[in-house]
Amino acid sequence: MLSKTPVSRELITLKNELLNKVKSILKHEFIGIDHLIDELTEAVGFWYLFPDLQDKPLVINLWGMTGVGKTSLIKRLVSLLEMEKSFFMFDLGSRTRYSLGVEAVLEEIYENENGKPLILAFDEFHNARTLNKEGTDNFNSPSRIVWQLLDSGKYQIHPNSSQLSALFRVKRDLELCLKMGVVVKNGLVTGKKEFFLKNFYDEDPFSVFSKMKRKGQAQEIPFVDSAMYSTIHDLAPDLFFSKNDVIEKLLSMDGFETVELLEKIYQNGISPKWVDCSKSLIFILGNLDEAYHLSGNFNPDIQPDYLHEQTLKVDVFKIKKALRCRFRSEHIGRLGNIHFLFPAFSKNSFEQLIEQELGKIAKIINSRFSVKLEFEKSVVKMIYDEGVFPTQGTRPVYSTIQQYIKSKLGKIMSEMMIRGLEIDAIKIGFSQEQLTVNYLKEKEIQHSLCLPLSLNLIKLKNSRKDDAQAITAVHESGHAVISIFLLNSIPELIISSTPEVGQNGFIQSSLQWDYVGKADIVKRLAMMLGGLVAEKLIFGEENFTSGSENDLQLATQFATEMIKSSGMGSKLGAFHSKSPQTFNYLYDRSDDLSTEAENLLLDAYRLAENTLKQHQLLLLKMSEFLSDERALTKGQCLKMVNECGYDFPPLEISREREPDFYRKLLKKRISSFSADGDNSLIDKPKAGGIELAMN
Repeated sequence: MLSKTPVSRELITLKNELLNKVKSILKHEFIGIDHLIDELTEAVGFWYLFPDLQDKPLVINLWGMTGVGKTSLIKRLVSLLEMEKSFFMFDLGSRTRYSLGVEAVLEEIYENENGKPLILAFDEFHNARTLNKEGTDNFNSPSRIVWQLLDSGKYQIHPNSSQLSALFRVKRDLELCLKMGVVVKNGLVTGKKEFFLKNFYDEDPFSVFSKMKRKGQAQEIPFVDSAMYSTIHDLAPDLFFSKNDVIEKLLSMDGFETVELLEKIYQNGISPKWVDCSKSLIFILGNLDEAYHLSGNFNPDIQPDYLHEQTLKVDVFKIKKALRCRFRSEHIGRLGNIHFLFPAFSKNSFEQLIEQELGKIAKIINSRFSVKLEFEKSVVKMIYDEGVFPTQGTRPVYSTIQQYIKSKLGKIMSEMMIRGLEIDAIKIGFSQEQLTVNYLKEKEIQHSLCLPLSLNLIKLKNSRKDDAQAITAVHESGHAVISIFLLNSIPELIISSTPEVGQNGFIQSSLQWDYVGKADIVKRLAMMLGGLVAEKLIFGEENFTSGSENDLQLATQFATEMIKSSGMGSKLGAFHSKSPQTFNYLYDRSDDLSTEAENLLLDAYRLAENTLKQHQLLLLKMSEFLSDERALTKGQCLKMVNECGYDFPPLEISREREPDFYRKLLKKRISSFSADGDNSLIDKPKAGGIELAMN
């Protein structure tokens, strides 16, 4: 029968109040994740209030792209709960060393915290994969300890392995001494002293025996070297309160009693020791590229709001599917079902973060110099333009603030002090690649200072206005016009000049291609070929460039996949090239399906050509604009469409077909089936055909 542990009402009240306070502080400090903070504090609440009622660890997973605040949030939560001394964090990114680190910490837990409520955090967890990229077992994974902790919260260790090895060697040597006739009384060697000094401890120049041997001393020789006293005390803390207790005990025994004591300590040391973390809270933190497919794209031109929306679509099922690429099923099960998914920062969140960090700087300056430090909006915009790489989260923003703001504070404040300015405010702005600093007294400028900035990203984002940008402008405009008129979707952003190495431009679209209908194939292929066709129309057949290589590859891949794998061609089945590795595929001997795929591409080309010819005015306007300006937004694009005389409604969500098209089609067929006297969904076979009957 379980014993009931009395719970203090006052203690639970205080803990509950602290938990609510922690929630409020976290919401103030962390931007854009209020709902996650609510769910997180609720998830840890029961553990925090009643950890003794837990018989297995509470496992909470936090997933998201890099720099979204997962690790910072957990560290701050631990700090606010005043549990730093019970917090152990492991970086699994150091794949060769973390296993040893976990072992060392577990030994510490065994000695000092065993069975107590702890918080363990495993950061960079995606690196602890148990499956290789090929889907085979990763036998080099050093994560066995972690999975045992996640399962039961308990792990078997052999603590102090180096000390045990040293004790074993000493015990073995002392046993040999006794066999060779060495006599010991009251912990001192009394017989065969010279033999003892000559044959033992030569390898340790700092041992008591080595010193005696060098000095020719042969009396008062301890049987156990004093270098072992600390080791014996560490391995048997329940037997000896201090090193003096060890000395006193050893000096009371003969040789055989000494060896017997060392054997007892050694056997106790090698017996299994169970680290008990069953009352613990365990955080799993990681990035999963398989779920966040844009995570590897470092292009600063990706719109934060677009990326934010894409990450909001990631759900627990996508996370588990991504985990399946890295971990075995039984391991995924041990992670449980508590998964918190962090979205990427939106544009507004980045701006709030910048303003928050600048506010912290202003607060520090005010507390130190009693001067109000103000930053104009132009500074916020400069930091945003220079520091925001959407897929990399907050870290580039922090480093940008350090480089362009914090590093200039020494000059700004020393200028005030050297000149003896009596001021009450400093206003900092940004203009023409420099910080403008105005020192104010009652809003009147007393002194000004300009600090040039060596900007990087902003320069790279400038419009080049060269041939490459002109070609890209035409190419991307071709894709955009096809998207607008064939797929009913205005692009979110069109870029004709980007800092991304190896990429001249791109279109950011909100098209949802979750499924492909047969009627959509040619339209989608036409959009893929729109850039190539636009170049030919505007520059001429002899002047179009090789920049369409990737478009052609994607279009060909899409067409052949539809025909050969998705059943959209004239033959039923999955077709592949003939080889031993394609045993489970069909082989198209006459190559008819390749011809059908090629015909799809030709139909798409003609459709793209006709569409762009029909809307040449819009194509030219877009191309001209993007040849001078590096970016065309959705709003600007819609305005341009309307100026060309097209009535195109500003859709909140762009779709390539009407909402719920297939659902409505299903309902229509059901309705016609019920009303039809024939009640047949398929045509009856013609005379002479084979009828299929179902009993």
